[in-house]
Amino acid sequence: MIDVCEKEGVELIPTVYGSPDSKGRVLNESYYSMLNPILEGIDNAMPVDGVLLLLHGGGATEDEDDLEGHVLEQVRRVVGDKIPVVTPLDMHANIGPKMMKYGSFFCGYDTYPHVDGYDRSAEVTQLLIDTIRGKIKPKIAYAQPNMIITPVMQKTGYYPMKALIEKMHQIEKEPGILSATVSAGYPYADVPYPGVTMMVIADGDIELAQRKANELNDLCKDLKLDFLARVVPMDRALDMALSEQGGPVVLTDQADNPGGGPPQDGTIALKAMLDRGVNNACVAVMRDPEAVAKAIEAGVGKTITMKIGGKTEPWVGDPLEVTGYVKAITDGKYTPKGPMIYGGDMGRTAVLNVKGIDVILTELSQQAMDLELYRSLGLNPESYKILLVKSCVHYRAAHEPIAKRIIEIDLPGWHGTRLAAFPWKKLNRPVFPLDIETLGISELMTK
Repeated sequence: MIDVCEKEGVELIPTVYGSPDSKGRVLNESYYSMLNPILEGIDNAMPVDGVLLLLHGGGATEDEDDLEGHVLEQVRRVVGDKIPVVTPLDMHANIGPKMMKYGSFFCGYDTYPHVDGYDRSAEVTQLLIDTIRGKIKPKIAYAQPNMIITPVMQKTGYYPMKALIEKMHQIEKEPGILSATVSAGYPYADVPYPGVTMMVIADGDIELAQRKANELNDLCKDLKLDFLARVVPMDRALDMALSEQGGPVVLTDQADNPGGGPPQDGTIALKAMLDRGVNNACVAVMRDPEAVAKAIEAGVGKTITMKIGGKTEPWVGDPLEVTGYVKAITDGKYTPKGPMIYGGDMGRTAVLNVKGIDVILTELSQQAMDLELYRSLGLNPESYKILLVKSCVHYRAAHEPIAKRIIEIDLPGWHGTRLAAFPWKKLNRPVFPLDIETLGISELMTK
């Protein structure tokens, strides 16, 4: 955003920016501590030619199911109806009617792992500038297939999401089209509107934009059965990993992925590995501040017995009593060098070697999205037979180049694939895949 504005000679007037970890609904106090300075900053800067926000799209607060829609609504109260208000969006954005009503247009990420945040932010900024200068007249339309997709099936480098993205890029090349977005949504927010959304921006032609959004929507509905999750039970995953010649074999515990809200201290997968006698393995990472403190108190090279993990949600595994030696202790800071360029601070961190398994214990939540996470601890990720990664898709950007094989595990957790198990309260039903009987496709699935 900054680069484009500087290149175009546009004056940027900043307000405030912040980014939290993914967890539950945002507390009202926290939300308004961010929103109010933004609104005050815009009000103090008036008159302005446009508003350029940097929103995620998957937020919800104690009172607002559509956090971003509420932000846009409040911004509109300051600037009025005529000034363009735009933002890039994460691919996991849940697009509600309030967002579409109060936002002028959006450009969502095209990739998961999200390696194009810079590009999409530059794109929406350039479109805003061109709009202000009268070069284009963006008209946005959207369509929703009434689906929720578990994130493990949202990865854009693989079918079926890859087919949707390819179709989207074809549409973007057509005359009159300025941009298109496939927003896969964040299903676990439990908001009234379904998360999967197709958005198309046309130059001055809302009917064209709607036709193209509908085309994407129709394709998504045609592919719905292919979006059902394909994951492997833990024991079978270990059979597959141990039979593989060489390594590393990456096992992914997407159900305990902190990027989507879980506490990252599930123990089921680690217990299964210990029960099977797995060694030459690494767990990246388990958040357990209490265990980190005990490891630091013991010191590097010391053997210690303690309970790790399982201290937040009992249904993802009980605290696991282990005996191991403290292999490393660091401040948890590192510099990412991979394509994601996220992370860099795990809080105080300890590596506990338990029967040949290096368990990375941290104070803060952190996905293993960059290989420097391991190397900062003196570990070589390429030397292990098995890497157990608590991540859903983002890990792929760094791990795919070194992985002999990747196996996605079926485990319980807040970010898991067992969508029917969640206590849905607000989601408008029926919706695929929760209501396959009502939607009349169970027989087709059987065939």
